[in-house]
Amino acid sequence: MLPVKILAPLLRFFYRLLYYEFAWSYDFVAWFVSAGQWRHWVHSPLPYLKGETLLELGHGPGHLQIALAAQGRQIYGLDLSPFMNRQARRRLKRAQLTPRLVNGYAQRLPFPANSFEQIFATFPSEYILHPATLAETLRTLKPGGEFLILPSAKLIGDSLPARISNLLFYLTGQAHPSPTDIHQPAVTLLQRAGFAQVEIKTLQHSQFEALLIIARKPAGLPNNLSAPSAV
Repeated sequence: MLPVKILAPLLRFFYRLLYYEFAWSYDFVAWFVSAGQWRHWVHSPLPYLKGETLLELGHGPGHLQIALAAQGRQIYGLDLSPFMNRQARRRLKRAQLTPRLVNGYAQRLPFPANSFEQIFATFPSEYILHPATLAETLRTLKPGGEFLILPSAKLIGDSLPARISNLLFYLTGQAHPSPTDIHQPAVTLLQRAGFAQVEIKTLQHSQFEALLIIARKPAGLPNNLSAPSAV
């Protein structure tokens, strides 16, 4: 068996291809590594997404886009991968829903200030807590708006699928942390960026648990930043 120091970068490289050139196979691989729970993981923040105008950072293949658009929400999406952008756009059109998707960077959002009631991301990479991402998220949220991040999830129990799934996420550096492990770094970065009322919830389900971070933009926060040009 390959040592971890060799296997981990190989798996990370494969996951990078999976999000770009191999995006067509993303849903199947995600289903496989999560033992069939991936769609449930992605949908687990839905009870907390209550805004009418929302932005999803890193929209991926578009499953949450469809779920929210079908509820009549005004949902926008941004993703750096043009492959995922095309895939999500096709999926929305097949569902007879209007795609509001752009290809670009979370560190430079092509939206005016105070645009969204909620901004959210599921299973994002390190970019999500980058100071520029947090500044742009704060700028484009409406006063009192919420920033929600689902950083990780894991299968619970001691079944073979659960052990294999958790091992794969561990090898790629995506192991599900405890609320204590993630609490202080995330809270500190969000508070430094200007967010308030940062909360970390553990979402418990019968077959898995997920972590959800919720941070609120203060209602009285002045916003003098100008909007960047569209991507």
